[in-house]
Amino acid sequence: MNRKEFIRNISLLGVGISLTPLAFSKQTKLAAQYNLPAASVHIPHGNFASSDLIVLHVSEMNIEVTIQKFMKNGITDSEEDLTVYTFHGNNEMLSVSAIGNALSSMGEIQGLRFQKVGNNLQLSDKTYVAHLSSSQNTLVIRSHSY
Repeated sequence: MNRKEFIRNISLLGVGISLTPLAFSKQTKLAAQYNLPAASVHIPHGNFASSDLIVLHVSEMNIEVTIQKFMKNGITDSEEDLTVYTFHGNNEMLSVSAIGNALSSMGEIQGLRFQKVGNNLQLSDKTYVAHLSSSQNTLVIRSHSY
């Protein structure tokens, strides 16, 4: 094989390998994007809630989301503050607690799957996948496409 053929074949191979993951990746379509409501902040020493609980209605997945933040050091933000994301749907409840990068969950909603993906929470059902990013304060919902 001469040099020109070798360069051409390697170039075609490189392009083919780089495009292969795109062909096999699951394609999704953006269904909705929500800004997360402000967390209801709870201050220790008296169980004082400094703000009302705001409910976010997510019609695509038929759930409601609330966020509560329990401050460790009074009114000063800390990495050790407890943030609780509560999801309500079909008379069932899923609570996800986060301290830093550690997550724990309690309860479940039938047909809704929860998992941690990187530093984000992911909820999915048969139709939609929701990515909750606390750092960007958004809930992005995408539809599955097969």
